[in-house]
Amino acid sequence: MCADIQLSAKTLSAAVKSIEDHGYILDLGMPDVSGFLSFKDAIKGPFDHNSKLHVGRLVDVSVSKMSGNGRICTVTVDSPTFVSSSVCQFISLCALFNWCVVLQLSEITSVTSILPGALVQSLITAVVPSGLNLQILGYFEGTVDQVHLYPGKKYKIGQKVKARILYDISGTSPPKFALALVDHIIALDIKRAQGEEILQDRPSLQEAYPVGTILDQVKVTSVEPERGLISEVEPGVEGFVHVGQI
Repeated sequence: MCADIQLSAKTLSAAVKSIEDHGYILDLGMPDVSGFLSFKDAIKGPFDHNSKLHVGRLVDVSVSKMSGNGRICTVTVDSPTFVSSSVCQFISLCALFNWCVVLQLSEITSVTSILPGALVQSLITAVVPSGLNLQILGYFEGTVDQVHLYPGKKYKIGQKVKARILYDISGTSPPKFALALVDHIIALDIKRAQGEEILQDRPSLQEAYPVGTILDQVKVTSVEPERGLISEVEPGVEGFVHVGQI
């Protein structure tokens, strides 16, 4: 039997299969490979530490190592590790007569290996008025809309960047993807207002600018033909005015 598993520095979604003496056995979606999450490591995750994870609970994990026989992946739920992990390897596990072969490739060539939320190594192939064109993992094409670029930052052709997959663009052949380079999406966080506080203590944009807030003055930074206006609300925070509201 053969099963494919995308590692990356090695991110996966898994489900709690059972609770054992020292940790959790996780279902990785393959009959011959299981994950193990120790109780000690589980406290690093964004869970309620006053109770154990229930069977069936979905968790995002990063693989830290594999057993010698290739049947057990030891995983971590440490958030910084998961956020910084990018899809860079494609691992094929083939179990035949109780032997396991692990093949590591530097490029992903299957479109099903690229999922929304994945952090991928990319190369800028064009800088255009609407944003950027990227080559993803040396094989696929992607685009980054202007609203998903950090305001004021300069990008150049040939520059290598890490971008997060937002979605695959419907109807494209070969498949293309929409990606983002803004800091809060890369960090899997919410967009926050500027301030002197540490980042995690700053209010979200929804809290800083509730619906209905009147802004006395904004600066128009660009015009999107047939779409609207991009404006600067404060340094590092942009707003969009739909063409129908002008």
